Amino acid sequence: MLPVIPEFAKGEIDALPPRLIHDLFWLLLLSFAVSPLNTLMTFVATILANRLLPKIRPPAEYSIASIRAQIAALKMSMMLQSVEMLADASIVPWFTRLCGAKMGSGCAMGLQVSLPETLEVGDNCFFATGNILTSVDVDQGRFRVPCMTVMDDRTFIGNHNHLPQGLTEGSFAGVGTWLPEKPKEPNFSYFGNPAMKFRRLNAETKGVKPRVGPEKGSCLAVFWHHFSTSIMDVFLFRSIQATMMVLPMVLGRWLFPEAVGVSEVFALIGIFTACSLGAWYIFSVLLGNTLFNGQAPASNAYYSTTVTRWFTALTAQQRVFKLPFQTAGSRWQAPVLRMLGAKIGKRFFSMNELLLVDAPFTIVGDDVTVDYDGQIRCHSFEDFRLKFTNYKVADGVTIMAGASVAMCNAAEGAVLRPGSVTWKGTDLEPFTTYEGAPASALGDIEHGGQVAPQVAPQVPPAGPTLLGRRPAVAERALK
Repeated sequence: MLPVIPEFAKGEIDALPPRLIHDLFWLLLLSFAVSPLNTLMTFVATILANRLLPKIRPPAEYSIASIRAQIAALKMSMMLQSVEMLADASIVPWFTRLCGAKMGSGCAMGLQVSLPETLEVGDNCFFATGNILTSVDVDQGRFRVPCMTVMDDRTFIGNHNHLPQGLTEGSFAGVGTWLPEKPKEPNFSYFGNPAMKFRRLNAETKGVKPRVGPEKGSCLAVFWHHFSTSIMDVFLFRSIQATMMVLPMVLGRWLFPEAVGVSEVFALIGIFTACSLGAWYIFSVLLGNTLFNGQAPASNAYYSTTVTRWFTALTAQQRVFKLPFQTAGSRWQAPVLRMLGAKIGKRFFSMNELLLVDAPFTIVGDDVTVDYDGQIRCHSFEDFRLKFTNYKVADGVTIMAGASVAMCNAAEGAVLRPGSVTWKGTDLEPFTTYEGAPASALGDIEHGGQVAPQVAPQVPPAGPTLLGRRPAVAERALK
């Protein structure tokens, strides 16, 4: 026999305590205050785990199921979560040092994948986002850490490089570079997979000293850089995000204390959707476009307001205030990218949500396709200077899975095959297929890079000198 459910007076049942209903708007202030504490607890937990748990001493090898391997994997996972929250904050080197890495002075770095106790970094280094600075290797059920990762003084690396052993003093690694062994000679540049080797001309030109650290800024500029990247971008924006997540519930209970019909339910859904879209539009679109747009100077010192505003815009758009629904693979993606400042043509299609690193400087033609993890980027960070250039991806270009059109134009009908990365300033020719890192036309690859003899072009004073391999690609780079 079913139990008898008593009838309650209208409004007598409520999931929230009466005191909370009475002080409902205090939830907004509470969420704003609790969010930075949660972020800070994440950082403290990561530091304690890396400091107190057993450490790996390379060379080391364990079963993937062993306690040692699981502890090392936990450290790397917690470290990655923390540096993703820190992003481009100026305190990343300081935080990495607290986690057990040996860090020199005058360093700047973004998100890195590392096992802190196996990382050593010298003075005045610059590491962009997305690099793998560890020799950890997991294969066939074995967890291996063959060596320490040692980055000497004045090393500079771009995005998405894998450097298990590190770099020698004054060396540079571009985008998507893999160096299985640490080079022996200082002051060289490396780019590609397998890496091509260049000589850094400023290191061997008489009377010209390589830059050591960023250009000096005013006390106010330096203070604002640290405050903006380490306080506002890390804590303030997340506090606002937490408040915006609680706001729909507070407004819903205030406007509709009793949801007794279908209309009230749809009204509550509308409030939630409006708050989510409103937060994205205000912070990612309006604030992001105000801070960073196509009017940014072409070259900017590290402590300039342009760099600080660029960091903040990226934090708001890509890390904190994200669009509440996915647009990749739909017709809504092109309008969204246009709102972020990009010029997008007709019938654009992409399966990648964050394919434009610098939307205001990107021009995309008609019938362009970008596959999973494909990317278009229009900036470089060289010698502690942020540089922007307008680049165009013309009609009918295809950027396949994991490929990157980095700092160059792509002519009509060009195809960049999976995992390929372009040269800086070396345009893709019309109706030509490119492959490799750095990317070469398939015709050059099939013929082993051999071309008809030509008069060697003059190398620009600021450019690198190619040593040896792939002459066809080198000649394009030097034109």
